[in-house]
Amino acid sequence: MKQKGFTLIELLVVVAIIGILAAVGVVAYNGYTYGARVAVAKNNYQKVVKTIQAEMRKCDLGESEVLGFISCSLNADQRQGALTSSANTAKIQSFFSGMQNPFCGNPHSCAAPEDPPIYPGTPGAPGVIGIESNASPLGVFIASPVNYYRDGTKVELSCTRYPNDPACKKIFISIE
Repeated sequence: MKQKGFTLIELLVVVAIIGILAAVGVVAYNGYTYGARVAVAKNNYQKVVKTIQAEMRKCDLGESEVLGFISCSLNADQRQGALTSSANTAKIQSFFSGMQNPFCGNPHSCAAPEDPPIYPGTPGAPGVIGIESNASPLGVFIASPVNYYRDGTKVELSCTRYPNDPACKKIFISIE
């Protein structure tokens, strides 16, 4: 009597092959999602830089205010102070509403994941964009770590500790 079906060894080989394929797929998927998060962080940074550059030029063109709350009748020192004051964090964030930190969520947590990742001061966490004042020449630095890890490592990126890392973006915008 001949029986039809698969032997236990054949079934185990198929399960092992499926397991290997799944492991490769998960690793590739994680790489793709991390790359997408880095691209979003870079895009957010570029949007903030270009927007603040354009907004600061509005005063030169005769507009009455920039970013929806900084009066052009203020002198350059006062405009810089308004842009970098922690008292205006909510106003700056509302101007960039809809922007989110791509590194918030699984596997990393954020204090306020729904808030735009823009704050006066030095940026701390990856994906956060900081606006820092500069006295001479008068202006602001827009800075952000756009990767979660240092270049080529699994060490969390801190632009305070590693300011020359290629993922530490920083640009100066003149306010004169």
